[in-house]
Amino acid sequence: MPPVPLVQDHYDVVQVDGIWLHRKAVVLIAVADAHVIGWRVARSETSLAWSLLMERIAAPRVLACDGGGGIAKAVRQVWPTTAMQRCLFHISMNVTALTSMNPKLKAGKELKHLAIRLSQVKSEEDLRQWLVAYNAWETTWHEWLKTQSTYKDGSEADKHQRLVKARNLLNKRIREGTMNTFITQANHCDSPIPTTNNLLESWNKQLRAMLKKPQRLEPGTCNQSHLLVVPPTHTRTRK
Repeated sequence: MPPVPLVQDHYDVVQVDGIWLHRKAVVLIAVADAHVIGWRVARSETSLAWSLLMERIAAPRVLACDGGGGIAKAVRQVWPTTAMQRCLFHISMNVTALTSMNPKLKAGKELKHLAIRLSQVKSEEDLRQWLVAYNAWETTWHEWLKTQSTYKDGSEADKHQRLVKARNLLNKRIREGTMNTFITQANHCDSPIPTTNNLLESWNKQLRAMLKKPQRLEPGTCNQSHLLVVPPTHTRTRK
């Protein structure tokens, strides 16, 4: 396996994601300025695996990612001064996984709508309006979400557990301050800070399609969709 390149240039914004090739094989990639600058093959997205990749790359000002799979812990350990921007689309998906795409209760329907709106946030005003709407939702349903169910053994639990989990997830992300980094760090970065990992998700689909239909790659004939197959040839340093 070719060695993972050492990236000493400093980038304002780096995006990372994991591309699962098999249930025991994932390619961890780092992208800056629309080019792969680092990659590593691992068995899973552990904090150690991400740390080994990050150690080869100079700490950026901002890391855009989905925040899962050990990334957050690795950032704290390897890039402690780097601010994190969580992918708003992934947060939205996490919430709709709890509400479902066809909720029956009014509170669930409203929260699903808010989750979809979150995935569409692109500006400071978008986020401000979303926070106002979310705070109104939480205020409206705060007491209702406290409703408990009592079981035969006498134990109690939240009656609307999935909505409570969705609410708690959003509150945690808001407290972390990782949803608005694209605003707070904008004046410190020359490169735009993405609110989603859509670029990497697009490359992921291309790579998976390539792996289903193996093809011979000749030097100098690869485009961006081949970057992860032969990374040493297509990584670059910043001028």
